[in-house]
Amino acid sequence: MPLLYQQNINEHIIWALWRMDEPLDFFALEGYEASRISHPQKRKQHLAGRYVLKMLLPDLDLKTISVAENKKPFITGSGIDFSITHSDNLVGVIVGRGRRVGMDIEFTNQRVLDLSHKFMTTADFSIFCKDDFSDQEKATICWTMKESAFKLNGIPGVDFKNDLRLIAVDKKEDGWHAKIQTFVNGEPSTKIANGMEIDGYQICLMY
Repeated sequence: MPLLYQQNINEHIIWALWRMDEPLDFFALEGYEASRISHPQKRKQHLAGRYVLKMLLPDLDLKTISVAENKKPFITGSGIDFSITHSDNLVGVIVGRGRRVGMDIEFTNQRVLDLSHKFMTTADFSIFCKDDFSDQEKATICWTMKESAFKLNGIPGVDFKNDLRLIAVDKKEDGWHAKIQTFVNGEPSTKIANGMEIDGYQICLMY
């Protein structure tokens, strides 16, 4: 069972990272269908996300999951928030009890750096210490933070470049810690992000 990581951050927040080495059938869930998803890999990712969510919330009835107008899934009437993210054969899930949460995974690569002009400002780049992160790492970490903030806020129409701005990024022994300022309806709010690198993947948690 390739559970790579599981952590209870506190009494409210728990998360897990899973490597999807198993066949599609492994993630089959009784009473839950994903037949509307025709692409085999996307169906596997979807089911694996629900599988890990169910692992973290054993009493969860998957039928209580609905999708809001902003396409963010939620558990009806529970006070529980969650975020599911995929990258290649990894799936990550974070759950918050009475807390909004966001999570993203991205492999550190040149493609993200090549696209960074679409979501990063010069100020975002300058937040990073030159000696601590490569340019690819800067772009990838920034993307995971902004994507996690977007998922946490759950508000459509966000300009990643101008509405989500890095404030600080500090490298730690076990990963990195950051602050990001978000603007929702013109109102600024500061969010905390914690991340780590596992096998070349940058993993961002926001809560």
